[in-house]
Amino acid sequence: MRRIPLIALLLPLFTTPSATAQETEFQERLDVTEVLLDVLVTDKKGNVILGLEPEDFVVEEDGERIDVRSATFYSNLQFVESTDAARRLGI
Repeated sequence: MRRIPLIALLLPLFTTPSATAQETEFQERLDVTEVLLDVLVTDKKGNVILGLEPEDFVVEEDGERIDVRSATFYSNLQFVESTDAARRLGI
């Protein structure tokens, strides 16, 4: 039976890839022109606040105020108030 030194068996595990291997670097630049934010605004009792406009929100990036262009209310809940109440809220 032939004996092979342990170091000879482990050596291939610790060798580095050949010097001919090339590294590839990828770079990408993205310009973001619009960001959509999902926001749920409630009062202290947990009731959803309706009728909010873009000027009711303050959004900042790195300490600078960002223009909020629109605010839209989406819901799968039914409005149970009167038609007059809906008109006052703008819904």
